[in-house]
Amino acid sequence: MQLDERILIIRDKVLQFYKIYEKIWIGMAKFLSMLLVMVAITRTIGYAPTLTRSYIIAALALVSTMLPAQYIMLEILGVSVIHLLHFNWIIGGVVLVIFISLYILFIRLYPKESLLIVLTMLAMKVGLLCMLPIVAGLFGGLGAILAILIGIVGHFSFTSLEMMLQSLLKTEDLVVWIQENLNLYITQIFYNKELLAMLSICLIVFCVVYIIRKQVIDYAPYLAVVIGGVMNILGFILAELFLDISMNTFLLVFMTIISVVIALGIQFVSRPADYSRSESIRFEDEDNYYMVKVIPKMQVRKSVTKVQKVYIPPNRTEEINMEE
Repeated sequence: MQLDERILIIRDKVLQFYKIYEKIWIGMAKFLSMLLVMVAITRTIGYAPTLTRSYIIAALALVSTMLPAQYIMLEILGVSVIHLLHFNWIIGGVVLVIFISLYILFIRLYPKESLLIVLTMLAMKVGLLCMLPIVAGLFGGLGAILAILIGIVGHFSFTSLEMMLQSLLKTEDLVVWIQENLNLYITQIFYNKELLAMLSICLIVFCVVYIIRKQVIDYAPYLAVVIGGVMNILGFILAELFLDISMNTFLLVFMTIISVVIALGIQFVSRPADYSRSESIRFEDEDNYYMVKVIPKMQVRKSVTKVQKVYIPPNRTEEINMEE
């Protein structure tokens, strides 16, 4: 048995095991992701004492396992608004208006892709941001990259909001605080070089991966992943040189390699194609020319054992015994 056949057998067994317990795996993923999100919200803006209790956080995460993506996002937004309303009614009301606008303009239109907003914010905490535009370019579209960009802005917004709320605790004049922190927020969001660099690089990586994987060439998705990883490294290095952004280059390269490996694994598991047997077919009719690229799926050669049952009537058995 060849190496590629062994890998395909392992892949098939893993997929079969996953499909048997698919609901359990999805539920566990939702529960753990929601638990991390709730803990992050509690640490950042945890001003409602009831929602900071461990059993309440666990209950909210458990409820999310039974909800579709759209309502999970509503649950996250609702918990955030409750925390902020408990801190200050004006701030909570402003954030509520922003979240309602986000729901109407994006979450309602792209319910499944909206979860990428939260995943992006979690990925930025562990340094795996570059994996998301690569995977989105392979399997997603416009909604996916918009969710990633919103998630990046949301990460920086929550970081700024945390500092702003801490400063509000030290002052009693809300009007003065709003005037000072509004300018600070605009500066940290709209004039933040690091934020603008991340948005630009993620958009470029997504476009490069999306365009390459659409090309009619062999191994196009795998080439798209590798080139997307290279573009990510080059983009941040150029941002460091020209925009004066400080970053750990070794960590950038290391996390990009990990992201590329994960993306390649996802591509292979989801869509294994045998490019060694690919064919390009061209034909025409009276009105059009047709060019079709055929790429067979990788399949494991299974040996089929055929068992044939031989039935001998009882009277035939007696005849055979008499002849002996």
